Amino acid sequence: MARSSDSWSLYWNTDQYLSVDRSDPSRGWGYFARAGIADDNTNPLSYFLSAGLGVGR
Repeated sequence: MARSSDSWSLYWNTDQYLSVDRSDPSRGWGYFARAGIADDNTNPLSYFLSAGLGVGR
């Protein structure tokens, strides 16, 4: 793929506790999500999606 100076991309990331342990606020569970889009003429990936649930400490 040739180099180009005229390209764009957009990335979004979030994570959020949905429940927190009252006795230990550093513990809880929640979700995370990530998404990205890019100019498919100059980038090998035109989109990316990732999401899930997790337990934090």
